[in-house]
Order: sequence, then C-alpha cells, then structure tokens
Amino acid sequence: MPTVTVCVGQAGTQLGANLFATLHSSKCNVDEHFRTSSQDGLSIPRSLLIDTEPKVILKALEHNNAPNTKNYKFLPANCVAQPPTSSSHIAKSGAGNNFAMGYSHHAPLLLPGITSGPLRSEIEHCDSLSSINIVHSAGGGTGSGCGTKLTECVKDIYGGKTEILNVVVLPFNTGEVIVQDYNVLLTLGKLTVASDCVITLEVSERNTVGEPLAMYQY
Repeated sequence: MPTVTVCVGQAGTQLGANLFATLHSSKCNVDEHFRTSSQDGLSIPRSLLIDTEPKVILKALEHNNAPNTKNYKFLPANCVAQPPTSSSHIAKSGAGNNFAMGYSHHAPLLLPGITSGPLRSEIEHCDSLSSINIVHSAGGGTGSGCGTKLTECVKDIYGGKTEILNVVVLPFNTGEVIVQDYNVLLTLGKLTVASDCVITLEVSERNTVGEPLAMYQY
C-alpha cells in the first residue's frame, strides 16, 4: 500500500533525499514510495520537501538535473521553501533554531497551502493510503516547530483515516544549539498526542556504537 513521506527542515530534507535514493536503488516495494510521471515516465517520490529556507531543498532538486540519475525525480511543486506571501527576509532567515518561531510563525504561513495543495495531491494519487510519514529533527526550529504543527494539522484532516508516523532525529547530547533540549521536549510532548507512532533516531548513540570499531582501524 502506498505511503506519503513529508520531509521537514534541513535534517528531514537531507534524510529524505538519501532515503529515496536508497529505496529506488533497492528495487524493493518501489510502488509504495514512488509513482510514475504521466509526462516522461520517470518515477516520482511520493514525498514533500518543506523548509523555511531554500538552500537544502535546492540541493535536493539538483538530483533532477544530474546526468546519471534520470531514473527518478523530485516533483518541484512538492518542494516548498517559503510561503507565497512571505517577504524575502522571512524566506531566507529560517526558524532560528527556535521551536516557537517554527510552530507559531512559519507554520501558519506555510501549512495551509501545503495541506490543501501538494499533500492533498499526493494522497489523491494513492489508491489506498497506508500512512503519512513525517521526517524531521527535534533540535532545530523548522523541524521541531513546523514538523510538530504539520503533524497536528494532518491529524485534524486525516486522523482516523490513515496512520501518522513521525521519524524524529534527536540532536547530539552536546549540540551547538543552546535551546535544543527545550525544542526536543516541546516536540516530543506534542507528538505523543498528535502522532500514532514516534520513532526517534539518536545521533549520539549511533556515533557511540561506531567508536569501538574505530579503535581497530589501521
């Protein structure tokens, strides 16, 4: 059954871009995560890329023009880096690693056009939707604030009709963002109510697992 993946913020977009590259190369259950373009026959990820600044999304879209990766492409209409009515300052400033900025300022500008536009379109392309997966971080501002608010909006619209799954990247224990712990607490606190399932990816634990192996490299 098809699933729609929404990647929010820098970490979510980077993780999503690598996820779809891996899924397509594996040739495993491709139809669950890709659909075929009616124009050129290429595979299109059942995915949205959302951020409050364009840099990372533009990097992901470079894949569409790469000479040796013509087997699938991200749909530009599904890549949202700023609301149409925002000023250039807001579009380029991001959420400042602040949950409240992403949740209360950027999300109300971005999300209405997304839920009624590209998200709805991707869901309508699914014969029978399995789940909506939202990939984002919890330490920054866009991933935590916008990702959380998006989850609440999705629950209001599609709750009870499909499963809502959040994949949340937790920051390093000694990160550079002084308010990251507050961002994490606010994110996980709201997701426990809005999401059907929350999967956390602990970056610090992943690095710790690799440390013993590094000792024996020579």
